[in-house]
Amino acid sequence: MSHEIYKNQDFYAAAVDIWALGVILFIMLTGIPPVETPAEIDPRFRMLAEGRLSELMDLWRVDFLTPEAR
Repeated sequence: MSHEIYKNQDFYAAAVDIWALGVILFIMLTGIPPVETPAEIDPRFRMLAEGRLSELMDLWRVDFLTPEAR
């Protein structure tokens, strides 16, 4: 679920679809959902929102992906 839908805000459907595809791809590659809750209360969501995906993957020891997949 995207942040906008979670917060019951207006949203641009294409952007929400792209978010969903990214989440699905992340789960397919790592086996782990990137966030528990799409809100600022979730530390993982905050890391993603701040552009710290690589740091998050390092914390989870996701070292089995190629640099291209990462």
